[in-house]
Amino acid sequence: MKNYITFAENDLFSNDELDAFYDANPIKKAELISEKLIQYLIICQDKLYLYCHATTSYRHLEMINMTVLDYLLMIARKFGVNSCEQLHDDSKYQLLRLDFYRDFILDVYHLMSYDDIVFDKTVDQVHYRNGYFDLKTLKFKPRDPCKQYITKFYDHNFQIVDDNDNCKEPLDEEDEPVRKTQFTQKDFQDAVNLI
Repeated sequence: MKNYITFAENDLFSNDELDAFYDANPIKKAELISEKLIQYLIICQDKLYLYCHATTSYRHLEMINMTVLDYLLMIARKFGVNSCEQLHDDSKYQLLRLDFYRDFILDVYHLMSYDDIVFDKTVDQVHYRNGYFDLKTLKFKPRDPCKQYITKFYDHNFQIVDDNDNCKEPLDEEDEPVRKTQFTQKDFQDAVNLI
């Protein structure tokens, strides 16, 4: 399923974290699970955005026949169940039930809501899968997902063309300004429209 999150094993609760989560009061439960889920999704203006680690970008999650709260409830339970399965811990069978999460899911919702975020605010920037090209400095830079909330980018990597017309990936933002770039006609037109 395209909108279903797959959690990395090292992001799941450890045995001690799972015990603390299971025994905590509802507010603490919300805090503990929100800290884990925030790596995968955020809520803004009552809309869910999934985070993609590979592109340091976000994708608005369109939901049919499900509210944001219902999705969050499902994902919180999945996180708890996956943590139990990884640890081979059957003793916390309550974590398998949706009712266990209903008691604190509103707190999770509020802890993961950031209504001051502005998505795709990219003045003087052309975003690619592997970062962005800064039109002011003429340098390629990595995207900072805590400052740049991007949902729209060119779905290919930015490359630098050297003097021999060889393509290479940009190394880092300390590289000297780009003299030649591999822009498509559409990339060029979009960059011109930003200015």
